[in-house]
Amino acid sequence: MDPARWQAARELFDQLVDLAPARREQRLAETARTDPELRREVERLLAADAAADALLGRIDEALAPPAAPHTGAEDPLVMVGRDVAHFRVIEPIASGGMGVVYRA
Repeated sequence: MDPARWQAARELFDQLVDLAPARREQRLAETARTDPELRREVERLLAADAAADALLGRIDEALAPPAAPHTGAEDPLVMVGRDVAHFRVIEPIASGGMGVVYRA
């Protein structure tokens, strides 16, 4: 996919990902009238996004350290609970001299 096409798909995905299913379908139908291939690409991105939680949950379980849960003291950027793009920051995973890593 060329960069301009990818940008168009990404922009439409970002607009649709948090919409209610009925509104999302309406917007996809509008897109299909002028660009059916863009609709197919965005539907693939939406399907991958919907499946991501289940896949990433298994990764989280496999990589989870046996250490005690974070107390929040390791959240110097105060990011927990905030939205970044279409992600919600859930908890800090690790922190060190170079930064803080969060699960979102």
